[in-house]
Amino acid sequence: MSALLEVKGLGKTFGGRSRLSLGRGKVVTKAVDDVSFTVTKGRSVAVVGESGAGKSTVGRLVLRLIEPDEGTITFDGVDLRAQSAEGMRQMRRRMQMVFQDPYSCLNPRMSIADSIAEPLVVHDLAGRAERDAKVAEMLDRVGLGSRFARRFPVELSGGQLQRVAIARALIVEPDFVVCDEPTAALDVSVQAQVLELLTQMQSELGLALLFITHHLALVEVIADDVLVMKRGRVVEQGPVTEVLRRPREEYTRDLLAAVPSPIPRVLREGQPLTAT
Repeated sequence: MSALLEVKGLGKTFGGRSRLSLGRGKVVTKAVDDVSFTVTKGRSVAVVGESGAGKSTVGRLVLRLIEPDEGTITFDGVDLRAQSAEGMRQMRRRMQMVFQDPYSCLNPRMSIADSIAEPLVVHDLAGRAERDAKVAEMLDRVGLGSRFARRFPVELSGGQLQRVAIARALIVEPDFVVCDEPTAALDVSVQAQVLELLTQMQSELGLALLFITHHLALVEVIADDVLVMKRGRVVEQGPVTEVLRRPREEYTRDLLAAVPSPIPRVLREGQPLTAT
């Protein structure tokens, strides 16, 4: 099966003046260093590692939310680094992102319905009546229902807000979604509900997912393949079953040793799609 997303030699360096250098030098950080991977349609690739490993930077780089310094990013045969701002705006209808903190990524002054409909407005994909119908359908699909349409973010729980964020990402019917620690701020039972929602939506829509997490217990539930990152570099990658059961690198074994065992039943089996 051909790759939907192909990343080769991806690199990003951040630099700035050190507070301790008194203007004499810069602190340069290689946040992402020679990262390569592919994601095929309908499959999930997890990116795991400790905080500061470069996971979230990879997710933002492949969508060009931040600009790479090195490497190639090819999406469905299109060289993303060669695209203009307008070209990327058009491509992003097919490439969406679910962020870690749903509280900060939703406008508190916009109703839930307007927040979900916003990508349709930005991409000029539907008139008002069709937008309203699509929002109502998406609210049902993510387990919230139309009663949430006129509410505001302050009225919803963290789990409910993450469902809204997922609905907003999926309403434009993308082919590829980056999920950046989408369950990190949620308790275990709500994590399971969000994971089940993502896997259900992936199955229904044929989505390709890049799932970023520091929690290896989630990788076995959500992903087909995994990249293990340390200090900006991929130290191990392959099918989830091989990497988790027969890790080659000591760093991967250390990450696995930190995972509670066994994986909580609620994460293995999922929960009904109730609006927790």
